[in-house]
Amino acid sequence: MDYAELSPVDLTLACLRDGEHDAWAEFIRRFNPLISAIAIRVARKWGETSPQVLDDLIQETYLKLCAERTSLIQRFDPAYPKSIYGYIKIFTANVVHDHFRSLHTRKRGAQLTTDLSPALENVVESRSSSSSARSIERAILFDQIDRFLCRAETSPTAERDRRIFWLYYRVGLTSAAIAATAGVGLNTKGVESTILRLTRRVRAHLTMAAVTKKSALTVVSGEGKQAVESY
Repeated sequence: MDYAELSPVDLTLACLRDGEHDAWAEFIRRFNPLISAIAIRVARKWGETSPQVLDDLIQETYLKLCAERTSLIQRFDPAYPKSIYGYIKIFTANVVHDHFRSLHTRKRGAQLTTDLSPALENVVESRSSSSSARSIERAILFDQIDRFLCRAETSPTAERDRRIFWLYYRVGLTSAAIAATAGVGLNTKGVESTILRLTRRVRAHLTMAAVTKKSALTVVSGEGKQAVESY
């Protein structure tokens, strides 16, 4: 089959349905300028201009097209021949946005670990530096924070405020995006105020927990030393 003679829609369907090398080669020839332009434009909105990262995002778009081709065939319903270009634009933009949202979520999770618990080692006993251990520490910390918020927040909006807190720190949404979420009922400044208030409460709680634990360890250490000296 001469894939160069296929329409854009038929070529895309051939790639998604059969995955032939020649079909993908023709797809890349036709659509790579569009995919590259959209990936670069969206990445720049996130402040990313590294050629290596931009190239990785373009490759990630193709990989996702291949990985999700079965579901894409089921969802793809072109209204007119050139609608495929809009579809590719949206698909590429979503891949890039998802990449940076995921990246910011991980960074924000790490930020929460750092900002809310300067003395995390006093709260979590593990001293391992492995990534799996850090993930466990973070999970423990998040669970501790959530339990505290459930106990400490008793106002009528407590559930909503806790949801805002985790949408910001765990999911990685901006204050504006949270304000636009159904059921929040606050503007951007209201969301920011809620996040700031809960962050201060959680930081104070964790700091106190660290101080309490340190004091307890000091007392136990002192009693042990006294017992040894008496002995």
